[in-house]
Amino acid sequence: VEALVEEMSIEQGLIALRRERGLSQRALADLVGVKQPVIARIESGKARNLELKTVVRIAAALGARVKILLEKSEPTARARRTKRKLAKTA
Repeated sequence: VEALVEEMSIEQGLIALRRERGLSQRALADLVGVKQPVIARIESGKARNLELKTVVRIAAALGARVKILLEKSEPTARARRTKRKLAKTA
């Protein structure tokens, strides 16, 4: 649930920045070099396989920057298995 809230805030942040800059989706798409439906999908949260370089280009067109935060979280079962496998091979 928290991940969905964070994704929504990214989408809402893009919408807010675009509107603050007085740009339509089409105008932003032209600046970024994509088609308007791409911007619409990103803003609606329906974009699949969104590349970081696209987000960076959108941010640059909006006069913003991308900041990535990696936080420590509780390890998943998969991460624990991987750690055990690595420990056995060391």
